[in-house]
Amino acid sequence: MRADVGDLSAARTVAVMTHAVVLIAVPPGSTVDSMDGLKGKTVGVIAGSVNQKLIAAIVKAYDLDQAKTIFRDISPNDALQALRSKQIHALLAVMPISEKYLGVLRDVFPRSQKMKPGLVPIDLAGAIAAAARAYESYDLPKGTIRGSPAIPDEDTTTLRVPFYLVANKRLGDSASLCARTASNR
Repeated sequence: MRADVGDLSAARTVAVMTHAVVLIAVPPGSTVDSMDGLKGKTVGVIAGSVNQKLIAAIVKAYDLDQAKTIFRDISPNDALQALRSKQIHALLAVMPISEKYLGVLRDVFPRSQKMKPGLVPIDLAGAIAAAARAYESYDLPKGTIRGSPAIPDEDTTTLRVPFYLVANKRLGDSASLCARTASNR
């Protein structure tokens, strides 16, 4: 279960399975290089319905509702065309940092030595994490998205959200121990 989705009051965390990292990508040639640059723009959000709490936390931290920034749900298949036609100015995706998911992001932004997409840092990640405990501040290492040319070209501050293996609180300790043992195999 993702830490920011659903009611965890009846759950007991057995293990952290993975983390999903918040990536706000902009197309090659974009002048947007900060959250302030997104003011008045439209941001496409992959899996927008799942990311509503995250969007609300970002909007509140940066006062983006006053700036008339629009967050619009978009499918991964439509992202490239929406960026090209300028229907969206940036793309927000929340994904594990694995080859499978990074490949999907790379497909949205075709490879070019001269023009490379950018990532918008979430400099207020620490403050967002303090206010919304489901999130953690995270420094995405240089070259995570692509090695050459390096994207990002330096460590970039963003957010991440853990995915938990959970069990009902009413389960006894022996059932939780069995689940933990199974997850370690």
